Amino acid sequence: MLKHNDPRLHCMLLPPRSPNMKSTVLPLALVAVVGAASSNTVCTEPEGMKCDNLEGTAFVQTRKQPEPLLIQEFQNTSRSGCQDCCNDGHRAVPCLDVDACASNGPQQGKYALVFSYFGKPPQKFFPNILHTRKHVKSADFILLMTKDDVKFLDSWQLRTMYLNNVKLRTVDWAVPPNMVHHPKENWCGPQDLMRLHALALEGYDAVAYYDNDIEIQDDITPMLRCAATGRFLSTNGGAGA
Repeated sequence: MLKHNDPRLHCMLLPPRSPNMKSTVLPLALVAVVGAASSNTVCTEPEGMKCDNLEGTAFVQTRKQPEPLLIQEFQNTSRSGCQDCCNDGHRAVPCLDVDACASNGPQQGKYALVFSYFGKPPQKFFPNILHTRKHVKSADFILLMTKDDVKFLDSWQLRTMYLNNVKLRTVDWAVPPNMVHHPKENWCGPQDLMRLHALALEGYDAVAYYDNDIEIQDDITPMLRCAATGRFLSTNGGAGA
C-alpha cells in the first residue's frame, strides 16, 4: 500500500512489475473520498474506516457509515523510467533505442562478459553467477586478475569458475605502468583501471564489463548486438547505486 500526500486520496495500489518485462500497462487504482479535502489523515485508518481490505486489484476502505467513493482507472502505456534524460554534449535528447540499434547488429555475433577482481577475493565472489548465466547463455564469461592475485584463488573458487565456464585471463598490471598519479593506498585505482584490459580483448564482436556481483535480470543480447555496430554504451552510478 502506497501513501499519498494529497489528503483526498486515502489508498493507492500499484501491482508489482515483473523485472523481466520490458514494458507494461500498469493499472493504477485510486480510491478517494469525495469531499474529504479538509481531512489531514492519509491511510492511517481514521475514525470509522480502514485501508487494508483488498478487493480484486484495488485497496478499498471499509466504513461504519456508507460514503460514496470516487474510483478512477488510469492506464500508463508509456515506458517507465527517464524520458529524454540523455545528453549529446549540448542538450538533453531522447536516449538511444537499443532494440532498434540491435536490429543492425550481427545475427550470430560472438560476445563476452568481462569481470575483474583485484586482491584476494571473498569465498563467494560470484554470488549471482547462476542467475547471470541463465540470462546470458551465448557469451563467454571472462575473469581478469593480475598474475600475483591468481594465487589467492582456492580450489572451491576454481571449481565454481569451471562449472560455470568462467575463463581466467591474467593481466600484467592493475594500474598502467608509469602512471603519474599512483597513490600507494586509500584509492580505488587498481580495481577500476584494471577494467581497461577488457578493451583489448580480441575475437569478439562486442564485450560488456560488469562487476562480479551484478545480478542480470533479463536478456542483454540486444545491448551486445547494438554495441557490435560500433557504439560504446556506458552507464554510471555512485557508491551504493
